[in-house]
Amino acid sequence: MNKSSILFLIGITVGLSSCNYSEKPVFQLLTTTQTGIDFINEIPENDTFNILRNEYMYNGGGVGIGDLNGDGLDDLIFAGNKVSPKIYLNKGGLQFEDITQAFLGGFKGHWISGVSLVDINTDGWLDIYFTVTMSDNPKKRRNQLWVNQGKQNGSSISFVEQAKEYGIDHEGHSMHAAFFDYDLDGDLDLYILNNTVSDKVPTNYRPKLKDGSADNQDQLFRNEGNGQFINASKEAGIVIEGYGLGLGIADFNRDHYPDIYISNDYIANDLLYINQKDGTFKDQSADFLSYQSKFSMGNDIGDINQDGWPDIITLDMLPENYFRKKQTINGNSYTFYTNDEKYNYQHQYVRNMLQLNNGAVQGQLLPFSEVGQMAGVHQSEWSWSALMVDVDNDSDRDLIFSNGFPRDLTDKDFTNYKANTYGYLAGDKEMLAVIPVVKVPNYLYENQGNLTFINKAQEWGMELPVFSSGAAFADLDNDGDLEYVSNNINEQAYVFENKTNEYTLKKNFLQIELNGPDQNPLAIGTKIQITYNGQSQWHEQFLTRGYLSSVSPTIHFGLDTVSQIEEIKIIWPSAKEITLIQNITANQKIKVNYHTSERVAFQEDKLDNATELLFEEIPNAIPYVQREEDFVDFYLPQRTILKRISQTGPGIATGDLTGDGIPEIMFGGTPEQPAEIWTFIDTNRFQKIYLDGITGLTESYDHQLEMIDIDQDGDMDIVTGAGAYSPYEPEIYQHKLYRNQGTTFAKEQLPIGAFPVSVLATEDFDQDGDMDVFVGARVQNNQYPLAPLSQLLINDGQGYFDTLESPTFDLGLVTDAVWTDFDQDGWKDLVVTREWESIVVLKNNKGKALEEVTSPGIQKYKGWWSMVKAMDLDGDGDEDLILGNLGNNHRFKVSSQYPLTLYAPDIDLNGVLDLLPGAYYENEAGEFIEYPVHYLDELASQSPFFRKNFTSYTDFSRQTMKEVLDKGNKENMVVRTINTTSSYVLWNEGGKFNWQELPLEAQVSPIKDAFCRDFNEDGIIDILLLGNDHSFDVSTGDFSANKGLVILGDSQRHFKAIPYRETGWGTEGVINQLKVIDYQQEQYYIAGMHKSPVRVFKLK
Repeated sequence: MNKSSILFLIGITVGLSSCNYSEKPVFQLLTTTQTGIDFINEIPENDTFNILRNEYMYNGGGVGIGDLNGDGLDDLIFAGNKVSPKIYLNKGGLQFEDITQAFLGGFKGHWISGVSLVDINTDGWLDIYFTVTMSDNPKKRRNQLWVNQGKQNGSSISFVEQAKEYGIDHEGHSMHAAFFDYDLDGDLDLYILNNTVSDKVPTNYRPKLKDGSADNQDQLFRNEGNGQFINASKEAGIVIEGYGLGLGIADFNRDHYPDIYISNDYIANDLLYINQKDGTFKDQSADFLSYQSKFSMGNDIGDINQDGWPDIITLDMLPENYFRKKQTINGNSYTFYTNDEKYNYQHQYVRNMLQLNNGAVQGQLLPFSEVGQMAGVHQSEWSWSALMVDVDNDSDRDLIFSNGFPRDLTDKDFTNYKANTYGYLAGDKEMLAVIPVVKVPNYLYENQGNLTFINKAQEWGMELPVFSSGAAFADLDNDGDLEYVSNNINEQAYVFENKTNEYTLKKNFLQIELNGPDQNPLAIGTKIQITYNGQSQWHEQFLTRGYLSSVSPTIHFGLDTVSQIEEIKIIWPSAKEITLIQNITANQKIKVNYHTSERVAFQEDKLDNATELLFEEIPNAIPYVQREEDFVDFYLPQRTILKRISQTGPGIATGDLTGDGIPEIMFGGTPEQPAEIWTFIDTNRFQKIYLDGITGLTESYDHQLEMIDIDQDGDMDIVTGAGAYSPYEPEIYQHKLYRNQGTTFAKEQLPIGAFPVSVLATEDFDQDGDMDVFVGARVQNNQYPLAPLSQLLINDGQGYFDTLESPTFDLGLVTDAVWTDFDQDGWKDLVVTREWESIVVLKNNKGKALEEVTSPGIQKYKGWWSMVKAMDLDGDGDEDLILGNLGNNHRFKVSSQYPLTLYAPDIDLNGVLDLLPGAYYENEAGEFIEYPVHYLDELASQSPFFRKNFTSYTDFSRQTMKEVLDKGNKENMVVRTINTTSSYVLWNEGGKFNWQELPLEAQVSPIKDAFCRDFNEDGIIDILLLGNDHSFDVSTGDFSANKGLVILGDSQRHFKAIPYRETGWGTEGVINQLKVIDYQQEQYYIAGMHKSPVRVFKLK
């Protein structure tokens, strides 16, 4: 191809030096004297206009960046609230000229929030669309379209307001807007984000308005192609109310039709409008997002992990500082969780969220995985704008969050003071004098390349506290790195010069400027893939980004040390044509013109079928859904328990109960739901069968099941253990044997104590030819973290049991167990996992006793262990252990140096163990000190002791864990610790053990079950890991990021995670148990979903 026919090359001077990169900041804040930019978004308070009367007054304004006058330099637009917006022309050398006078007629006191850029009339000149809000007068809320008149007769550019002429002078309370071609007809349509507090309290639960009648719903305007837009909201399905603060556009499912993501404040859920390709949208947030930010602010969309699929970051207002957390959050009642379900809201949690796009299987989008806590980006104070941008040109996208709020209405001591005095003892003046201020630096997270980030704001030159709102980025000085610009409240706007290419040895880049089709000259919606050295970067061209802002149309790729791009693939917005460019040298800007470039027909991407899938799901194969009362442990005497014990099940067992050679699948019964048994009709179909004595209602929750021939009569019997937690109903703890008598089953009680059972592990412990049963004890009623003695039932050969008594069975909070001959002496030993403890290995003393093996190697880590599986993973002849733990995607800081500790005193001497977890947090001196995990109101719900001893949230926030405990009774206090939450493989090396963390992708959620097999047939065992957990307290939240992960092993004991889109497994929800059945040369995977339909997969 003749590149000169399609490219216009622009040389960019890059200053490279040998300075040590770590010695100098990436960004340098420029002064007004240096830049000429003197814009201040000043918002003065008075008696009638202040935060007490208008809580939106400090929501701020946006930034727009683009080349307004066509000189090759990006110019700046700042939205003004109480002040006029300002527009600055870039004169080169990072100096700017105020040309606001070019906007003929001025702005006449409108409260302008957002800035969007578009070439509305396709004349080659950038136009500006301002969104307007705040005023009670609709005429003063009309959005404005300033049409660029270009340079007429060689003069300077000027702008004329023409929103009404185009039909887009919308007079709702508009926050922001995005131009995009939602119907792929070639012209750009307009989405307007609205936000107004109606007469309904925005934090109160109520039925959602989803019929298009709400004042606070967004609007979609369709471009008719004749210079006119019409409101198509209702016919397009844009009908759901919200309190919109963030707007992002992306093709999430890669079907070429742009979708819409809306981040909503207050009680309203975020919206994920998936384009239905027929001119309509459907909100599918509940289908693809496990949960969301609670007070969503800005958002950004981009490929954060470079897998070709757009991910989402949403911002909230969770402080990073421990003391601020305890002063601004009073607690998270479980009532929020139940009301979400009652009123059909998706669950929301107060924190930033990073939603990873898992791609699609056979054209169907998979659920996203939320990993913000593991990534380290979940807490950044009161944050507004999120931008994914390669700050340091190292080829991955970093994150910049703008921060700050002049009046912190979330301070709990202030809100109590206000409730007690405002309106009768104190007025606005007195209130305003005591409202705290949130002025903190912006956050700049460096991408570590492994789904983790480190805040480098201080090291990289963003250490100044500020009230920032909208922000954008561009290469303002054309030197190959990106400057950052923020719109600040009551302070000069910030322009940060990026010094990357001045300080670093070598950081290459590539910039692309697109000239699109006639009706879309900015090529909005174009996708670009650049490929080099076996790697790819993706970009999707939408200008509305972050918060109230628009970024430069010039596309920027950081390349690190790569000097040559092998191929650039440009998929034009119609998705019918592509342009391919080969062998491009780095460190330049190229222009690609749709009309003059060589285009070829687009061949559909096959990313979702890049390899043959491992699994094939059989839809609706077994229509079983577990029904179980939502028993709320947090309403029991131990209200501060971090995790519900009651949420287990369904119990599943498999085996040939009928003796016909066809395996059955049994789901355990409960008081609300009879047991069900299913069997095969053919290789892909199942039917429910009824067996006398089993398939009726039961008095207990049969969450633990085992099918074994307990009495050696040649048929399968069933052993059940009651697994629910109900301290006031000991009668539910009925553990049973269903003895198979040919045509019926006879029920017998097992000699097990009245406690919840966590596991039944069967093995011929004493090698006498029959199966014995280990019974794991889960918890002692109302005495967490204490538990009864676990038991070992010794079979007499006829299916009757004696209990082997031993102090060894004081094991604590047992969660799982497996029999394995760890020392290869010919006797199966027992490995047990526990909460708040190490695992324990019990050596089988030749069928006479189980004796604990004490070894630093075994007891090295104490965890929230949930699962153990034994398998010879490395082929050395002994069985290794796979250990499931909580994972690392959570709010706790846990290590051997800084463990998570559970203190359980009866602090107020009322007979109940009060659960007081403590963790280490950094204080102002940089020291890590142990403080309470719980918020004050959460502790106050446990006992009046806490309200009596801590009279304010500020006082409580300063109390160390020791100081809290010292105020009450500590006699006979139970103490447990956790020093790791990672899941591991424990390599067995001749009876000694070596710990190895599972890959990062396996640490996103608790692991509840696993299955080992050589999936890729390379002779090495691989692992399928399943789990998640919805039983934690609201402050911790649900764990849902594991969608069914396959990790492939190799000969070096390494594991590689395979994307869900390449395996075919992508389940949403909690899988507590997995059963695998071989039938007619096929292997079936039965996933027991907690309170969701069972999922059945077949190995392909």
